[in-house]
Amino acid sequence: MEEEKLLITYNLKGKTSIDKVKFSQALYGRRKEKGVLKKLKGESLGKGAIVLPLKQREKINEFLIYWKILFKEKGVKIYGLK
Repeated sequence: MEEEKLLITYNLKGKTSIDKVKFSQALYGRRKEKGVLKKLKGESLGKGAIVLPLKQREKINEFLIYWKILFKEKGVKIYGLK
């Protein structure tokens, strides 16, 4: 099984602690509220890296630009076992 995904790396350098927390809560969610990453069917790969379906590119880009986050993106193919 092969899926096309979007790999995004981002950097929060220069952001205040408060802005980092607010961004993280918006991205990952807070308490029982879903974050944008879960809503777009994405997942975290670790600090500063996320992967999500390629078709969600425009939405995640809008989100990151809104938060004024520096990011890089690459299209990747994910191979999984069935």
